[in-house]
Amino acid sequence: MDGKLLLLNRIDTLKKKRQLQHQQNTNNYEDDDNEGSQRSPSWSISSHSGGGADAVGGGVNSRKRKRGDIRGFGELAKAVDTFAKMYERMEFVKQRHAKEMERQRIKFFKDLELKQMQAFVDV
Repeated sequence: MDGKLLLLNRIDTLKKKRQLQHQQNTNNYEDDDNEGSQRSPSWSISSHSGGGADAVGGGVNSRKRKRGDIRGFGELAKAVDTFAKMYERMEFVKQRHAKEMERQRIKFFKDLELKQMQAFVDV
């Protein structure tokens, strides 16, 4: 149970980290696009709708966004890989624990059977 809780906490941490990085990347793009100038409302609307002249024409803003997306996918792949490794470790520990419990169960029943035989012989 503790392992499951740790895994869920790790997932939440990775989600929060990803969201924070995404916000920082978004802010960096806005700063680069508007060096020293105020952002126009039309740029704001087109950027949120996925359109805009730069995105359609493959301008500087589009390339910056694509680089950011690629970095984002790399980070996502790394997070998924980390999650997979953590999951494998947890499954291994779970299987080892199940084997140990089965071994103890068998030992307990052998001891119980031995005591029953001893009690039968003593009667």
